Amino acid sequence: MMASAFYSGRFPEYKYIDDDVESGVGFDLATMFGSGFADALEPPACEADGTPRHSDEIQAFEAFLMKLLKEKTPFIYGLDSLDSLDEKDERTKREENAEKYLNDTKLSGGYGMAKAKKMSELMRGIKRGIAATESLLCIISQVRTNVGNPFNPKYVAGGKALEFYCWQRIFLEHTGYIKATVNGSPRKIGVTTKAKVGKNRETGKLREVEFPIYYDYGVDDLASCVD
Repeated sequence: MMASAFYSGRFPEYKYIDDDVESGVGFDLATMFGSGFADALEPPACEADGTPRHSDEIQAFEAFLMKLLKEKTPFIYGLDSLDSLDEKDERTKREENAEKYLNDTKLSGGYGMAKAKKMSELMRGIKRGIAATESLLCIISQVRTNVGNPFNPKYVAGGKALEFYCWQRIFLEHTGYIKATVNGSPRKIGVTTKAKVGKNRETGKLREVEFPIYYDYGVDDLASCVD
């Protein structure tokens, strides 16, 4: 869905990739964004029977990106979300620990920094290809609280690589509900969202804007522009 703002039908050479790692997209995309965009959207890969295949590990995400860059076809790639991706060593360690726990065996240590290290390697490897093909990679990641560190109270999965390499960084925050009275009863029909630009290599300007999102229709672009 992140590519919908870019899509207008004027860029037929672009691929529009929705890597739905969370399996959480249940919206009627054709109604909300138009049939042209819905038809253009595709998963990063498909199984032999045509079933969409999405990333489950960082290694899979990297493989899908490298394949696209090798094809030299420009693309808009949305990853939703980085937090849902496993790291291969972490998954193996979890499976080993689960087996050890059942057998009452001492558990092994974790790989707390594996995802951050892998993301740093990945970004170094794809940055030139992204620029050369004039592609766009959009990564969603949740902001978390770094307990006990007052100097850096917030962080995201993947470490500092996302902040260092990104062209634009936008923080989204829910700020309230849009309400209406239906048959005499109050109803929540949408939310207001604040977008705070934390990094901007395009113009350098750091701005904050609010916009309404209605449950049945998505972003109200007209109302947000008027406001």
